[in-house]
Amino acid sequence: MSYTIRPIFITCLREINELSASEEPYALVTSVDLTTATPTFDVFLYGAFEEMDEGETRPINGQSFWGVPSSQPALITDRDNVIFIVTLMEQDNGSPRFFRALVKGVTTASLASTAGSPGRSAKVAVLLRDIRDSLNGLNLPIPFSMDDDHIGTEELRLNSSDLITSGSKTIPLIIRSREGFYRLHFQIDSLQPEATDCQRIRNEIAELTNLIRADEADLRQEGSDINRRRFLSNEIKRLTKERADKMNQLDQCLQRTSVASALTAVFKGTATVRTSHPLAPGPFKSPVFMSIGFNASRTTAGVTQFTPIVTNPFTTPLGQNVATISMLRGGVGAFDKQTGAIGAPITLNIDNSVDSPILVEDSTVEFMLTTGTIGNLTGAPLNSNSGAITLVGSSTLNGGILGGSNCAIEFAGSLAPIP
Repeated sequence: MSYTIRPIFITCLREINELSASEEPYALVTSVDLTTATPTFDVFLYGAFEEMDEGETRPINGQSFWGVPSSQPALITDRDNVIFIVTLMEQDNGSPRFFRALVKGVTTASLASTAGSPGRSAKVAVLLRDIRDSLNGLNLPIPFSMDDDHIGTEELRLNSSDLITSGSKTIPLIIRSREGFYRLHFQIDSLQPEATDCQRIRNEIAELTNLIRADEADLRQEGSDINRRRFLSNEIKRLTKERADKMNQLDQCLQRTSVASALTAVFKGTATVRTSHPLAPGPFKSPVFMSIGFNASRTTAGVTQFTPIVTNPFTTPLGQNVATISMLRGGVGAFDKQTGAIGAPITLNIDNSVDSPILVEDSTVEFMLTTGTIGNLTGAPLNSNSGAITLVGSSTLNGGILGGSNCAIEFAGSLAPIP
């Protein structure tokens, strides 16, 4: 099975910076292929992410760090055949490119030092140690030009369940130290093995086309030899039928492997929430990121990940309240690539910070997000040039203090990459 693996989100869980009100993290991913006689590897740079605050999530629209060095889909037949080391740095005065080059040099020497070791675990342990030691050794104000803080270096270890046979899967990784506390999310996408078969069929069709053209050229040049002309005509008919059969096989193969070109896009924008309840009318506005998955034929769409919406404090009879709105589950809806229209289900949970000994505070709500019109809300279909899109939803809240009230939500922003 062939895969691509890439980081998609980074979240600052706690801000630890004595000099700045914000963080400027960047990630280095060392990707090693152990299937070759001499391990093949590369180091990929993502970021820096400027002015990142505690509780903030940023999308990472970076290339796949597997396979190396081309970032093209590559086989993983056994999770023990790969090593992924994730390093998180805090940019102060240094250059991320310098540290990428440093980690590449350290990795070259580390893999060479364990060339005689048959065990994967020994290679991982030494590589982790060497990268950490080299970066911690430079974590000093001198030389000033190399003064970036090393937050942490951890292995992104694949589980057997991560080697999915179709679709996508998200893998989290926590990196925590006295220099910072972050969570990264990585997405692994599988490509069906039949994709190789599809390419083989394409090559066979090309070969048949060349044979047909050669026989047609011979037929045009052939003189009065009736037997030779008859042979060439029959051969062209036979090859043409064989090519038509191969074309049908290719169509079937592409249908089987349509998951190979499925796409996950990142929505970045502003969420606006309103309710009909007098205690929480809103509007409550918050920046938001979502992952939206599209199938290969671009006929379905669904929200796969959603960064929580946290409202500003507002006054209630029970005291100051902060509502945290998070995704309970998504679902598969419809997407019309030609018009840009989307209809996708999503269920949200509203967690209120106020506590009551009598009442249940929290509520849930199910939306069918749409780029069309619902109630007095009107969305906007996906713009195929800019990626701009507005999704809206309106539904009744279930349970909790707000239960029975109407809730309206609007997501206005842009989608990238554009499906």
